[in-house]
Amino acid sequence: MRDMAWVVAAWGLIAGCTEGAVVIKVPVQKQCAAAQRWGCSEQADGAVAAREPSVGGEDAERGVDAKHRSSVLASVDEAYGRDESEEDAALARPLPSSAEPVLLALAASVDPSRLLTESITPLRDAARTSCDVNGKASVCVPRQPGPVVVTDVVVPAGCPAELYVGAADAAGTVRWAIPVTAAGTHGGNFFVRGDEHVTVAARGAALTQPGDVRCAVTWSGFRPRIVPLMPGMTAATLAP
Repeated sequence: MRDMAWVVAAWGLIAGCTEGAVVIKVPVQKQCAAAQRWGCSEQADGAVAAREPSVGGEDAERGVDAKHRSSVLASVDEAYGRDESEEDAALARPLPSSAEPVLLALAASVDPSRLLTESITPLRDAARTSCDVNGKASVCVPRQPGPVVVTDVVVPAGCPAELYVGAADAAGTVRWAIPVTAAGTHGGNFFVRGDEHVTVAARGAALTQPGDVRCAVTWSGFRPRIVPLMPGMTAATLAP
């Protein structure tokens, strides 16, 4: 492999040259001579031919065939220590079983079986209840139980109500809520825990207030996969 070290340096010069074969070959031959190699002119010719694309019968005119081209390229691979068979084996090698839950968890946001999308009009929904959102009497509609990650929320333009999407516990206490606008919220990571529900709210509204069909909140998200703790790990280990 050391015998081919000069090839690596020479190819660095070849890659940057566009002025012709003479300009390319001279520094290559000098590199070869400095390394006290034999047949420098022939080897430089082969290296140049291997790096240049074949056009028509140029290879035949130079006396450089495809086999020689492959040989030169293989020599450079050897100089760099590249081994395609090892790379192929590494790609084919199965991942350790400990990595599988992590990969599945990372794929949850694009797994069709875990994606969620709903449209709710809180002031017209039969399951609406009274609640408090940011210190103001409101109407809430509990929806999907957690764990859920809410990523996108939008409402049609023209809705006169003040709408929110958040998380509420079993007692109906809203633990967090984000305002919903026509522009929408996109690409978020709003986490609803396992003991909470995704909740859509109309802040400042009353249960008897008539609902506006323009106030339909559409939210989407996914059910995350919870990665189990590895042997020897505890929740304290993961704490920041």
